[in-house]
Amino acid sequence: MWMSESDFKLTLSGSFGFGAYFKMVLCLLDYYESSNRKFHIDIRHDGYASTDTNIWDLVFKQPFGDIDSELFISDPWEEIPSYRKHWTLETASSSRANYEDHDFVKKYKKLCKKYIVFSADVEKQVEKLFHFYKDKKILGIHKRGRDHLTVGHARQQSHKIDDEFMSSLIKKNIDNYDYIYLTSDETHWYNFLKKEYGDNLLFWDDKSQMIDGTVGLHHYSLLDGRVTDEDKEKRFKDLITEILILSKCDKMLLMNSNVSHMALFFSDHYNYEFYDCHLMYS
Repeated sequence: MWMSESDFKLTLSGSFGFGAYFKMVLCLLDYYESSNRKFHIDIRHDGYASTDTNIWDLVFKQPFGDIDSELFISDPWEEIPSYRKHWTLETASSSRANYEDHDFVKKYKKLCKKYIVFSADVEKQVEKLFHFYKDKKILGIHKRGRDHLTVGHARQQSHKIDDEFMSSLIKKNIDNYDYIYLTSDETHWYNFLKKEYGDNLLFWDDKSQMIDGTVGLHHYSLLDGRVTDEDKEKRFKDLITEILILSKCDKMLLMNSNVSHMALFFSDHYNYEFYDCHLMYS
């Protein structure tokens, strides 16, 4: 067998948020369906765990189990010539329409359902929340801020999604739901909705121990300044838990963000909308 046709070990590292790496894997799963090249996933990121830890294994199972291969690939774009045609998960404004196209979304829902299996830890955390609300209708909201709207892809546009905008958005949707579930990277939004909806607001982690600012949570610091590897792993597992909970809500209000896109692909319905279409993303 030619090396270019053999199974391989995917080794990724860097400073991007996990969603960027997940999208790379998802597109490689699409590549696998046409090439039959299986792969093992190994992602190292010191914002989510010790660099001795493969963070994929903290929250997911390997899609193909153990892979016996001496071929290591760290840059699919350069090392797999046909990968580029499978890479379709951009977040720039020019690609936004894809995520509102049900046929486009359906393809990645199928890939997730077929290959992505959550760890027992994540599954238990999600079950813990839904145990109390399984017969209720829940409106899920993802509010991405921090670097995203200040220095990131939608830089200098945080004023376009302010308190008034979010309040109006929720009021347009809330009448058909018993609860609101919020996942955000900013404590402000939890406090804002707690004042308005009290016990009807559900969440997994209100980020109250985090330092506010323009740095993404994968580069976070706790209020007391101490960050252990255990802290990082917990934060990472909480992130994936929050995404999975969002995906199980009866309707999702989403942003042009990898977290929202992951929740969309994990969900089993098409009852969603993107509420940030008036923002421009680079």
